[in-house]
Amino acid sequence: MTKSSGNETTSRGGQDEEASGSVYDFIYHDEQRIGSFLAQFDGKGHLQSYRQSNRTHRTSSTARNAGAEGGFRPFFLARSGMEGQIAEGVDSADESTYDPLWINALRLFDFLQQRGLLVRDISAARIGQFCMFSGELMIIDTAFVQGIYGLPSMRSRTIKRNAEHYGKTEEDIEIELEILVNMQPHIQAHLSDDSGNIVWGALKRDGLITTPSEISMKHGVVVSGHWHVIGLKDAEPIDAPESAVQQKEHVKSRYEPYALIKESIDVLTSARFQYGRPHHCYGITPLAIFRGIGG
Repeated sequence: MTKSSGNETTSRGGQDEEASGSVYDFIYHDEQRIGSFLAQFDGKGHLQSYRQSNRTHRTSSTARNAGAEGGFRPFFLARSGMEGQIAEGVDSADESTYDPLWINALRLFDFLQQRGLLVRDISAARIGQFCMFSGELMIIDTAFVQGIYGLPSMRSRTIKRNAEHYGKTEEDIEIELEILVNMQPHIQAHLSDDSGNIVWGALKRDGLITTPSEISMKHGVVVSGHWHVIGLKDAEPIDAPESAVQQKEHVKSRYEPYALIKESIDVLTSARFQYGRPHHCYGITPLAIFRGIGG
C-alpha cells in the first residue's frame, strides 16, 4: 500500500485504481494469518490503521480609513501604505482514517510475488510453501449436514440405503453416522482445475465474507465464478489409500500399551477419510479466496 499525504497523491492513486479496470471480490480472508506474515515482511509490524491529515491556512485582509474615523492620519501609516490594513487568518484541517484490512492482503501477495515466494503450480510446491491455485469453488458446511443426519428418519433411511448399495453392515454405518453427528462442525473449501487437480482446505467461520447458509441457498454447493486461493500447501495427495492404512498401523505400533491412543488413531483416521480431505486432494491452509470482477 502506498502511504500518501496531500490531495495530489490521493488523486493520482485514484486514477491508477480506475485505470486498472478491475477489483478483487473476496469470499474468504484470514485476517490473523495475513497479519502475522505481513509483520515479518515489514520492519514496523502489522499495519492496523492509516491516518491522513490535510491542513490549510487562508488569509484575508480588509482596508479601514483611519483618517475618516478619527480625523487623525499617522505619518508612518501614510508613508508605508499600510493604513487600515487588518489581516485575518483561518486554519482548517481535514483528517481521514483508513482501515487497511483488504489492502493488507494485496500487500502480502505483492511481497510474495516480488520475492519469488508464490508458487503457481500446486504439484511443484513443497510442503509449507506459499502457493496459488485457481478453479471452480465448492464450499461445504458440515454443520448443516450433521443436523440433517441427526434426524431419526434420515438416519434410518441412510442406514438401509448404504447397507444395500455398499455392502456395509448396519452397525458399521450407524457408527459412521454417530461419528459424523458428534464431530466438531467445520467448513470445507474444494477448488478444482481443468486438469483434474483438487485442493482441500478448512475455512474459519469468521473469515467468510458471507454466511455458509447464504452461499448454499444461493449457489447450492458450487459457487459461480472462477476463483483463486492463496495459501500454504500442507499435504500431498495419497496415490494409494492402502499406504495410509500402513502408516496408521505404523503409528499405532508406537503406542502398543495405550488402548485409548490406539483407538483414537483408528477413529480419527476413519473420520478424516469419511468426512475430511479426500485422499486424491492436495491440502492447503487458505489465506484468501477471491475472484477478479469489473475488468
